[in-house]
Amino acid sequence: MHALEGSYLNPLHAIEVLEEKALVNTSESGKIWMHDLLEEMGKEIVRKESPADAGRRSRLWFHEDVYRVLTENTGSKKVKGIRVELPREDEICLSAKCFKKMKNLQLFININARFSGEVNYLPNQLRFLDWPGFPAQYLPSDFNPQKLVKLNMPNSRISRLGQGLKNLQNLKSLSFRSCKFLREFPDLSGMFPNLERLDLNSCTSLAELHPSVGFLDKLVDFILKDCSNLKMFPKIVNMKSLQNIDLRGCKRLKHFPEIEGRMESFTHMNVSETAIKEVPSSIGHDLFNLQFFMLQKGENLSNLPLSIYELQKLVYFELTGCPKLVLPFPNKVKYCEVPTPTSNSKISRCSKVTSSERESHSDSFGADDDQGNLAFPSLEYFEAGGCNISNCDFLVTLGCASTLDTLNFSESNFVSLPACLATKFIHLKKLNLNGCKRLQEVPGLPPNLVALDVRDCVSLERISKLSNILKHQESQMFEWLDLTNCWRLCDNLVQEAQKKFDHHVEAHLFSLFLSSQKSAFGVVCPAIHEIPMWFSCQMDFIGNGLFEFYIQVLPNFKWHNTGLALCVAGEEVLDWQFEIRINEARVTDRCFYEGDSALLGMQYIPFDTIPFDSLPPFICRVSIQQNLRSNKVPLKRCGVHLVMPPNEVCMKLSRALNFRNRLKAVDHFYEPKSNDSHSSREEGPVRTQEPN
Repeated sequence: MHALEGSYLNPLHAIEVLEEKALVNTSESGKIWMHDLLEEMGKEIVRKESPADAGRRSRLWFHEDVYRVLTENTGSKKVKGIRVELPREDEICLSAKCFKKMKNLQLFININARFSGEVNYLPNQLRFLDWPGFPAQYLPSDFNPQKLVKLNMPNSRISRLGQGLKNLQNLKSLSFRSCKFLREFPDLSGMFPNLERLDLNSCTSLAELHPSVGFLDKLVDFILKDCSNLKMFPKIVNMKSLQNIDLRGCKRLKHFPEIEGRMESFTHMNVSETAIKEVPSSIGHDLFNLQFFMLQKGENLSNLPLSIYELQKLVYFELTGCPKLVLPFPNKVKYCEVPTPTSNSKISRCSKVTSSERESHSDSFGADDDQGNLAFPSLEYFEAGGCNISNCDFLVTLGCASTLDTLNFSESNFVSLPACLATKFIHLKKLNLNGCKRLQEVPGLPPNLVALDVRDCVSLERISKLSNILKHQESQMFEWLDLTNCWRLCDNLVQEAQKKFDHHVEAHLFSLFLSSQKSAFGVVCPAIHEIPMWFSCQMDFIGNGLFEFYIQVLPNFKWHNTGLALCVAGEEVLDWQFEIRINEARVTDRCFYEGDSALLGMQYIPFDTIPFDSLPPFICRVSIQQNLRSNKVPLKRCGVHLVMPPNEVCMKLSRALNFRNRLKAVDHFYEPKSNDSHSSREEGPVRTQEPN
């Protein structure tokens, strides 16, 4: 589409006409394709333009024709488009004047060729130049393509732009991604007035940008990711169209971009992994429409202004890995009125509001206490892991009670969580408390929470929800729970089980996790015990660790309250994947956990979550496989347990295959173990055999 925009055609209308005639199809993402027969017909029409001389055809795409024209200088003014795609990556040594005769060339696309030689001339009629690996250090001085719409030269040797690139009115996209020799970016005053995208990602030699960059008023996306030598960013003066700046990985950038004036279009900013020390207080006023703000791994970041809470439209806020940062949290934040573009009213700045002030402003805040809590009213993801938060009572001041989905306070220093977490953030689904080593208790949790990570919370002694499930006061289990290295908590759960049950505490501790059979869930915890004895079938990991379990589903099979529990045990690492097939309907997943000691992981998959339309009886095949890595400890053991309603037998394990290796099989017998209240007892031995 970019190539057509530089022509006199109306590309959108032309595509619509072709689509109406069923000659092309388009997708919502903008892709265009046609039937193979139409493509071949078009190619044949072009070939007939000059059957014997490819250099006199309007389009070149066959690799042998392209190679001959570029190396033997046999092109002509009839050539309008060249697409370079070789059968395999290979080098093409260019003739110095290979483009000299192709004065009407409009499109050049390189897919996979490596080029060498000189490029002394490029046609000025070019509209679309996509040339990864451009071999020259600079563009020809007389190259002035007034109709050029897109210039893409990633991974090139280019070190500076040519003198001819001036006043390119049609240029909309410019990319020198990963051009490691590009040291400077020139004065752009009047050069690219309609530029919409500028990509300088991974230009590692680039140290500074000309101040004229800050005046590109049509620029929408500005990508400077991993420009590791960039020290200064120009003042943003008149970039009214800018929506996104990506500065992550600019490790030598110490100062936050200076912004002059309010930026109505600006929504995305990423300054992660930079040397920025502080964020200016004007951010709430100048970037009032900001929705995504990433400050991840800001090792020098120590200050955020209170005006950060003026960002009323912020949806995603990431501060993970900022150890020096001290978060400022006001008691109340008054709503910032953001005028429409046609409004002439002044901006009402946010401010910290005390209790007495709130009473005097009852008209604006209302009688409901929550109406004053308007800090981050749109926030959905708050990532503040590794920020040494010592007190999270500030949560009561946030106004995102109805929107917050994910909260990350990993590696924080608080001892307990505020009660408002359970009562206020009722839509919270994911809570990450990984590495909160001082945390002692997790009291009430939001009712819709599905994932809880308390890995390495070594002081944690109690999670109220788990205790309530053990006491049958609650039944809905988390979909995901990580208890790695939570020894105190797991010991306390065992003791609670001992008080309630008189026999085999181990079975009832795992029954805690299986007590809710309505939805799938996964859990990992320290291996206090091995895989429970009541698991229907267990085998040791030997060889490449691939197992298959065949389950016979009987005619009286019930769709609800039935499922499969899978369990694996390992030393320090659980890296495994499973696959469930029912008449080729497949459910698969991969699980990876890492700790300092032995681990036990379990997944529960209800049958009513597996997409299949067969009526019983049928055979269900379960595969469990460890993912071996050279530096990882292999797994020890795995097991499968059939979960069924009490006193019902609707499934039976028919056989289990242990693929110790793919060349040799070993036969052995397996005796099923007794089951708990969630499963039936299978009579007689099950023969486990590996195929030849």
